[in-house]
Amino acid sequence: MPGAPPYPAATAHPPAPVGRPAPRTRFRTALVASAVWAAVLLVLAVVGGGPLPDARSAGLLVGSALATTLVTAAVVWAVARRRARPFWLLVLVAAPVFWILRVLVTVSGS
Repeated sequence: MPGAPPYPAATAHPPAPVGRPAPRTRFRTALVASAVWAAVLLVLAVVGGGPLPDARSAGLLVGSALATTLVTAAVVWAVARRRARPFWLLVLVAAPVFWILRVLVTVSGS
């Protein structure tokens, strides 16, 4: 076309990464992010309520925290598994999931 400005030169893109899978969020990382909130729960239970009265109540608390942690890790991993996410972001995503599940477990157990 007469009078049209020249087009910029085409840039060469780097080749696609062949043979290297894209980094993904591992289940172990989601499990550790959920375990952070389980540790917070156990610390709050001991600090807020004092020492646990017997081994049975301690076992119930740890068991329910473990079950909540596993379910939370599965939910967080299902949401974040497609791409590698920073650990702090997984901890933030795990917080509401953990505490909502914890409330549901506590209410259903009462």
